[in-house]
Amino acid sequence: MKKSIKEFLYIIDKLSQNYKYFFFLGKGGVGKTTLSILLSQHFKNALLISLDPAHNISDILNLDIKKEHKNYKETQIYEPDIDKLIIKRSIEIAKNFEKISPLISIFEPVAIRENLPYLPGIEEEVILEIIFDTIDKNYDKIIFDMPPTGFSLRIINLIFLRKKIFNFLYKQRKKILTLRKVKGEEKKDDRILGKIKKEKEKYDRILPKIKNNSIFFIVSVPQKPSLLESERIKKFLKKRKLKFKRILNMSEKEHESLKEFDLIVPYIEKFDF
Repeated sequence: MKKSIKEFLYIIDKLSQNYKYFFFLGKGGVGKTTLSILLSQHFKNALLISLDPAHNISDILNLDIKKEHKNYKETQIYEPDIDKLIIKRSIEIAKNFEKISPLISIFEPVAIRENLPYLPGIEEEVILEIIFDTIDKNYDKIIFDMPPTGFSLRIINLIFLRKKIFNFLYKQRKKILTLRKVKGEEKKDDRILGKIKKEKEKYDRILPKIKNNSIFFIVSVPQKPSLLESERIKKFLKKRKLKFKRILNMSEKEHESLKEFDLIVPYIEKFDF
């Protein structure tokens, strides 16, 4: 059942012919980064992007971690400074708060700006913006080395949830404007509708690419916690009708129960990239 790396890449190549976007999911330490690098080297015009703040790509390839954009052979690599982007986004939000309530800027400007980066949702917002900015870039293949499972699934779920929310808000706002028109209160341009429509169109554009032109690789190792998490990811993706393949990495023995995996990668001490 075990496959050599050459056979592994051959199978990956067959799987990847119909997809542009590749997402590697799984627990920390299961080999997502290693396999994403391996896959990126198989394409001529590929972008490999790390959404894990740990940025292991540079460590593995001995690249300058301080540079966000770098090259390795024919692959473009992007490791955004997520912490820096979170702080930047937090300051933007703080400034908006200060516009709403001058009291905030008088009494607590430092406290707000220091604590906003740690509030729920800021990091997710930043990661979503990176994905949306990246997904339209002019590459034949784009490979996402995702953060550990819990955070990655929240990001994916947010895309589905926000599409529903903005579709709902758009319909509701249209109803309100229709009622105003009946009352003779019609306005030529509605700023609120315009903002909702802009967000709605963004999610209407991105979600089909994730559903129809993406494949998710669920990476696990032959250990119980990793295998159980792999099952949870599988159920999550299946529920949202997303395409996926399961990879068992660092496998040292064959077993009947391993037949459920689409790819088996043998244990190798060192990959030759």
